[in-house]
Amino acid sequence: LGIKLDSFNPEFFKSRYHTVKENFERFQENLRSALKVYRNSEEEFEGNKVYRVIANMVLTHENKGELGNISTYCKKHNLPLVVRPVKPVTWASNQFGLWKELGNREGRLTPDEELVTLAEKEHNTLFSPSSTPENQCALYAFGLTVKNNGDVQICPDHYISRGRMGNIRAKSLEKIMGKLAEYRSTKPGVCIMLPEIQH
Repeated sequence: LGIKLDSFNPEFFKSRYHTVKENFERFQENLRSALKVYRNSEEEFEGNKVYRVIANMVLTHENKGELGNISTYCKKHNLPLVVRPVKPVTWASNQFGLWKELGNREGRLTPDEELVTLAEKEHNTLFSPSSTPENQCALYAFGLTVKNNGDVQICPDHYISRGRMGNIRAKSLEKIMGKLAEYRSTKPGVCIMLPEIQH
């Protein structure tokens, strides 16, 4: 289970995720529930630890001041924190002003070295193969997004695909994942979806 943990600030949720205060409160409740169920559930496997739950933070100039608090929280709860700087994909050139604000103040279409250094300094860093305008990618090429009613969509912000890949209440997760695999390609620095999926 990957928990997207970019901020503990309700105003960040409102501005970046276009949501309401009640959803921020629900997120906090869900986070506490996940930690209650999965905390200290890691297992040894071939000399490594396998965790049932991790936190994923996309680091931007907007939320970089929260990294310390989020890191402390995760360490306190034995929750591995994966931090990566926001990366430009197609959206960055289409929304260049937003990219400069969030990702690279100098305007280069590359991850900002300041954010890379900050993420690497004391934290595990993972450069995922995808990124979106709202920085919502939690896929890393192996996941999927399930809505409250069971509808599956390609990734968190690909609303047009909602339900097209099936519903987990009507079709097995294995079949849905197999169907999704037909549309994916893992190439560093680009969206994992193949070009025929408009994204």
